Amino acid sequence: MLACFYCSKGNGLLEVIDEQRRLIFVENPKTATNSVKIALMGKENLYNPFDSRIATVGHHVPTILKKRYSSQWQDYTSFVVIRNTWDRAYSFFNFYCKTGALSYQRISFDEWVEKGCPPPDEGHLRSLMRAWGIFDRPLCQLQYAEEVDEVILLNSFDATERHHELCTGLNQISTMLNFPLKDVPTDTNHSDRVMSSEIWNGVTVERIAELFSDEIQHFGFMPPVH
Repeated sequence: MLACFYCSKGNGLLEVIDEQRRLIFVENPKTATNSVKIALMGKENLYNPFDSRIATVGHHVPTILKKRYSSQWQDYTSFVVIRNTWDRAYSFFNFYCKTGALSYQRISFDEWVEKGCPPPDEGHLRSLMRAWGIFDRPLCQLQYAEEVDEVILLNSFDATERHHELCTGLNQISTMLNFPLKDVPTDTNHSDRVMSSEIWNGVTVERIAELFSDEIQHFGFMPPVH
C-alpha cells in the first residue's frame, strides 16, 4: 500500500505528512531535503502536481507545523536533518549566488561571513518564503529541531561521508517505524571547494563560531580544518 502524503488546502503550501507511516518530515533548508523526499516518496512523485503525495518547498519550522497539524504533530513521529554549521553556511552562500543575487556575486564567502551571513536584499526570494522570514537568519537550525522527535546529524564536510550519515539516519528511522526506503540519491549540489584551505581560513571559521555558538554547542559540531 502506498503511503499517503498530502498537502494543506487553501494556500497551496505542501507538507510531507505521511498518514500511513505516521511520519512528519521537517524540512531544514540546505540539508539534502530533496534527497530525503526522494527516499520517502520516489523521484517520480517529487514535483508531480497530480499526485496527492507531492512534497513541499515551504521549509516550515515546527512552530508552524504544530499549529497547522496539531493532532498529527502530537501522534506522529517527526524528524529533521541538521547539517554542520560551517558546511551549511558555505552551501547557503553558494545557493544565494546561483539564484542570481547580485550582491553575492560581488563579494567573497569570507566577506559574507564578516557581514554576519545576511540574506540577499534584491528580493529574489519572491515567494512566500521571504514573507515568512525563514531565510532572514539562514543559520538558524535550532528552530528546525525544536520538539522534533528524531534528529539526523550531518557532521562531515565530505560529500560522500555526509551521504553515508544521511543514509544511516534514514535507515534507523525506517527500521524504527518498519517501512521500506527507496535509494537515497547522492547530493549533487555540493562543491569540492568546501574542503579547500583557501575557503576555510581561520578568521572565517572563528567568526562563524561566534555568530552561531548556541547552535554549534547544542549539536556538537566541529569546525573545519584550516
